Amino acid sequence: MIANDWQIKQQLCDIGKRMYDRGFVAANDGIGFGGVLPGAQGYITPEGADNFSIIMTYSDVYGNEAGDLDSLIPPGGAGNISEDPLLAALTYEPGRCSPTIDAGDPGFTYTSETPFNGGRVNMGATGNTSDATPSIADVSGDGIVDGVDIVRLSVAFGTVFPDPRYNLDVDLNSDDQVDGDDLTLMAPDFGRVCP
Repeated sequence: MIANDWQIKQQLCDIGKRMYDRGFVAANDGIGFGGVLPGAQGYITPEGADNFSIIMTYSDVYGNEAGDLDSLIPPGGAGNISEDPLLAALTYEPGRCSPTIDAGDPGFTYTSETPFNGGRVNMGATGNTSDATPSIADVSGDGIVDGVDIVRLSVAFGTVFPDPRYNLDVDLNSDDQVDGDDLTLMAPDFGRVCP
């Protein structure tokens, strides 16, 4: 269904009202609603906004119910994208090759994500949680977990930080040593190709 600008604004108003009614001020890696000054109450109507701002950063606006939001929230600005997030059919969790993996705000911590977490928070509600989808173990960054990645891990295998052969990129569980635990994290991804 293609919506006109008024319908899209109406849906944004409805979302804002539901967030306000529930006491939410902002969402992790999503839409933040608030007045133009700290503590200032703002509002928005389909006809326009008064003392109100909508800030959407590090969000995926692909395939939403209101139609294509690209004209309202340009992807590429402040980390926004408009790409298929490859959500699982029943759980709506992003798949391992989702463009939302490791694409959240680089200023946010990712330490609660389970290994291998890619060194950056995921977009969305599960970012920086134990429910976050793990990154693929593509340490070469070419979109394929293959022999190149295994070779990089094997060169550093058995090392601990600050050994000169230690390689942070292949220390997949971030424990300052490259060992069988890192190989265990890489092995299930071997042969995986992500675009």
